[in-house]
Amino acid sequence: MAEKNLASLTSEANRTSWSKDAAPVYLGLAEAELVQGREQESLDMFEWYLGAPQRAGIRGRGTSKAAPEQLPSLSDPARLPARLPLLSNQTVLAYGVLPDGLAIWVYDNRGVSAKWIAKSPQELQDLAAVFYAQCSGPSSELSALHRDSQTLYSLLIAPVEQRLDPKRTLVIETEGFLARLPFEVLMDASGHYLIERGPIVHSPGPYAEARMHPDTAISPDLPALVVGSAASSPDTGLFVIPDVPAGADTVASGFHSPRVLKGAEATLRAVSRALPAAAVFHFAGHAITTSSHTGLMLEGRDARTGAPLLLDATVLRNLNLQNMQLAVLAACSTDSGEGGARGFDSVAEALQTSGVPHVVASRWTVDSVEARAFVDNFYSALLSGQPVSNATRLTSQKMLLNPRTAHPYYWAAFAAYGRP
Repeated sequence: MAEKNLASLTSEANRTSWSKDAAPVYLGLAEAELVQGREQESLDMFEWYLGAPQRAGIRGRGTSKAAPEQLPSLSDPARLPARLPLLSNQTVLAYGVLPDGLAIWVYDNRGVSAKWIAKSPQELQDLAAVFYAQCSGPSSELSALHRDSQTLYSLLIAPVEQRLDPKRTLVIETEGFLARLPFEVLMDASGHYLIERGPIVHSPGPYAEARMHPDTAISPDLPALVVGSAASSPDTGLFVIPDVPAGADTVASGFHSPRVLKGAEATLRAVSRALPAAAVFHFAGHAITTSSHTGLMLEGRDARTGAPLLLDATVLRNLNLQNMQLAVLAACSTDSGEGGARGFDSVAEALQTSGVPHVVASRWTVDSVEARAFVDNFYSALLSGQPVSNATRLTSQKMLLNPRTAHPYYWAAFAAYGRP
């Protein structure tokens, strides 16, 4: 019944809303499979749920409703086995917060295994919320942060760490409150952060990845759109960031034929027109995340309401982004949607569901000076040939080694999303 209801929905917003309402059905079935020892089948069910909006979007293209006989089979045995041989350079950790505990599936070309953690979902959610607050506050006490980091590591990483290989990219798939957790900051018993082990990328799941554009190596030859927005909103405490134009010029200097829009040129109209031609999109400036709206702030005001003009999820979903390979969103909380939650209204999420395979976005409010340092080091590594996930890791490690930026607030603010 849930699948038939999903098939009747024609907008991505409705499908995303559906996935929240239908969660108990799918996650309950995943748990039922797991407690019977059917590890692969439970993972199939979890991935089936995680990718529901993308599955329905593919199935419903060009039609208003899928007939019942067109619904894909839940028991298709070929999905996961066909994917496993391709995962020779990565290991996927999929986390499902199920009705009675936590499931951790680990899979790659060596096979599938699962661990069941008998932890109250509410207790885990409370611990994750406290940890997020510690990481996103630069003045939080590091000793308390490390204590909670090690507790979370013992729950989320230790049960499967024997399967982790530093030569493989670690791919994290999550849903619900765990989607905001900075896994990079989890600390093992010897005092080392997870990011020190190897590159990490946060994936929306195989169904979403299947809709992303084929990968192209990021190089200075790609057409880049660099936006340095000086837009501000003093009444909400967002003042002009003084070093944005210079930062935009520095990023642009790494590419052979960049398009630069800064200051008064960085309007919603100009950016929207330039985006379809860009393979790399870099934004620096302010982002707004409120209970009712989220987006990247650009020059100009709405003639009717006087509100700032935003490049938001709705605008992005109406653009042709087939050429885009990478988006770097160097502003505050660009991975967050309305109310601070991750999801449909997140700019980073909208880019991924539009097919962009690599997005670098921020989890919380960032320090503008250190964000620029992060960006400069990131592009230095990226344009020297490093993959996006490793360029992010190398930059984070460099900041971690600097006493001034050793707090996770600085080095873990930005994360890599999308494909490894």
